[in-house]
Amino acid sequence: MHNQAINSLALISARYTATAVELASLMCASYIYTLCQALDLRVLQFSFFQSLEPLLYSVNKQSFSPLLGDLDFSELHVDIWDHVQANWLLTANKDSDDRCTHVVESTIGVIVKSFLTATPQAKVAGEVSSAALTAIREWKASAYKTIGETFAK
Repeated sequence: MHNQAINSLALISARYTATAVELASLMCASYIYTLCQALDLRVLQFSFFQSLEPLLYSVNKQSFSPLLGDLDFSELHVDIWDHVQANWLLTANKDSDDRCTHVVESTIGVIVKSFLTATPQAKVAGEVSSAALTAIREWKASAYKTIGETFAK
């Protein structure tokens, strides 16, 4: 009868230890689940970019290829693609429509800059030609539609 208090405390301690182990395992499981979700989101983003790049290239080619030489067009496409990817990642806190709008509208500056530094066929007296402005307007509508539809898939 002298060790009854010690036995009672040992059982209580064992119960608390079991609860602590259960909580730690739930926290680990939650962490692993969150990592899996993050990995899934990264794969979705990678797949989106992989699907979007050739479609955006087609839109760029249709809009700007007649106005630019091959070298200028290639540089423009690379600049547009880099800008779209960077801005898409920066707008992760927006809805898809707002994201598409922001990405497309912010890319127009990249396009205009490219036209200003391009070969003379895209410029008239050092300014962007009206044909180039029309192409930019058409690109804006096509790019918005392409990005939005690709993201919705």
